[in-house]
Amino acid sequence: MVVKDRVELNAKTYYSLGLCAAYKKQFKVSLEYLEKSLALALAADNKEDICYAINGLCIAYTFLGRFDDALKEIYNMQVFFQVMTMEELQLSSKLMNGHILRKMGKYDEAQEVFWQCYDILKKQKNIYMYVSLLYAMGVTYQESGDFDMARLYLNLAKRSIDTSNLKHLSRGVDQALQELGEQD
Repeated sequence: MVVKDRVELNAKTYYSLGLCAAYKKQFKVSLEYLEKSLALALAADNKEDICYAINGLCIAYTFLGRFDDALKEIYNMQVFFQVMTMEELQLSSKLMNGHILRKMGKYDEAQEVFWQCYDILKKQKNIYMYVSLLYAMGVTYQESGDFDMARLYLNLAKRSIDTSNLKHLSRGVDQALQELGEQD
């Protein structure tokens, strides 16, 4: 339809396409879409779209194992957050920051960032982010070797999750619990 009707896609559309490609494990395609999203957002000087595109790039870089690039993008977003209020995106980027630190083996730093997310969630009340945070804390404890704390947080996530609407997250929680020897 895009080719046939010569429809011009905007930054948000490329952002969405980039995330879809990332979750389908098409990481190079994802990166291309997200770079295009950022280019369009910059050309239009749309600060909100710029932030979303940067967030998408952070996700793509993380999937590609380019953690330093991902952290750089998070810090780029922090500049925008000093002058713009985008609470959900700020929380999402902070949660991603913790995941990156975890993947880099910086478990204490990751948990510190996750506790900052927890403090934010006491005010924002977002169940998806809350369950994502419990999962993040659980897998961080798991990877650091604290299996009792991992079980605690992962079981809290499992009990809190809406499995019919959060299937991807639910599978991640179940997989982590199985790795710890927990059975359904």
